[in-house]
Amino acid sequence: MPSCSDCRVGIVPVARVQDLHVHSELSYCAEKGLAPEFYAGKISSCTNGAPELVCITDHSMAAYFPEDIAWKWEFISDSSIFDAWRDSGNEKLAKHIALLKSLSGRGVSAGIETEMMDDGRLCFDPAFADKLDIVIGSVHFLPPVPHEEIFGSWLSHTMRLMNSGIDILGHPFRWIAAKIEIGEDTVSSVVAEAKRCGVALELNSHYRHPREDIMMLRACAEAGAKVTIASDSHRKEEFGDYSYHMDIMEKAGYSLPGYGLVKTAIRH
Repeated sequence: MPSCSDCRVGIVPVARVQDLHVHSELSYCAEKGLAPEFYAGKISSCTNGAPELVCITDHSMAAYFPEDIAWKWEFISDSSIFDAWRDSGNEKLAKHIALLKSLSGRGVSAGIETEMMDDGRLCFDPAFADKLDIVIGSVHFLPPVPHEEIFGSWLSHTMRLMNSGIDILGHPFRWIAAKIEIGEDTVSSVVAEAKRCGVALELNSHYRHPREDIMMLRACAEAGAKVTIASDSHRKEEFGDYSYHMDIMEKAGYSLPGYGLVKTAIRH
């Protein structure tokens, strides 16, 4: 890991990155018609701006639940809902993974973005763990608590999530940053736990929080924690644009070699 003084040399131009978090039409929030083959085509044709590898990480809740059930988020606090839908979800997820694996020769990896339920389980059948290249754990929703308990609820959940067997913590500070302001101490504590667990932290451009992202990158560079690049694409026009990532790296004061960027699918 280069020292901090070695890293403060500006951005190193990078023609192609590895985008380890994108969505297809399986995810309810993604553009209809956004098929996995779209990503494979962009990579195979070396379209300007396309990464050298992409990991399609659709929401596990979209595989396991009908849309109306998924968006209620009740499965977070009541994991029996997951158990009730497990078998049908397993069938849907197995077909999806098989499709992604068929595109592996065209720069596509198979991943998943999942929630952690209150009982500590991730929201997909662990039988699929060895079939996935990357598991992203993210916080999109937490059960409501009084305002003064929001920070503690989020921090506790995030720390448990990093110890649940995930590879990447998705958009690490998005949920909490939308509710309260956090400081460098909080960011550093999350980065330290991520390094201890061997979990990478994600620089995500879908919803942008530059203040927290800059703090995160600086803490990762100081601690030697791993970082991944994520467009978190939900629409075709979002894919291939990494200008936010390069801008945040520059503003953080570090060059690309200053980060432990994860450059290959993690599990294999």
